[in-house]
Amino acid sequence: MNEGVDSGSPAGPGVVAWSEVFVRERPRLLAFARRRLGSSCAAEDVVAETFVRAIEATHRFRADRGSIEGWLFGVARNVVHEHQRRASHSSTAAIPDHAVVDLLEHRADVIDMSVAFAALPFEDRQLLTLRVVEGRSSAEVGQITGRRAGAVRMAQVRALERLRSNMTRPSALSARSA
Repeated sequence: MNEGVDSGSPAGPGVVAWSEVFVRERPRLLAFARRRLGSSCAAEDVVAETFVRAIEATHRFRADRGSIEGWLFGVARNVVHEHQRRASHSSTAAIPDHAVVDLLEHRADVIDMSVAFAALPFEDRQLLTLRVVEGRSSAEVGQITGRRAGAVRMAQVRALERLRSNMTRPSALSARSA
């Protein structure tokens, strides 16, 4: 059976089920696209295009080959690649100096965050990835990690404190000052 896809809906093929899939998967798809594109606007466009293509190609989805979520991420991956290809082929106008500086500062912040994140223990990285990056609920993370939802929230607070601490330590910023 197609999880979340109800092709027999009286309102049309998959209308009610697609709205449920959209609400459930949109945050994860946005995080996925944002990580790959580095732009919230581009990620929004990619997710919108992903759902348009998925709805139009519902007949291609086969539950025996995987979940609707996995299929959607495959569609999103293809849309991201197309977006990147188009962006690399488009003509580039002169970029204002302040935009270049902003971009470089943003990239340096991302590198600092990556270094600080990598310095965290595995459990903290896993928890923050599931909660913050993938947008899972504390109950979902609890099922994955074998903790209660309240314990997940508390562990998240502590993991974020350790991440902040790593960000302020000179060793976490050494790549930037070298």
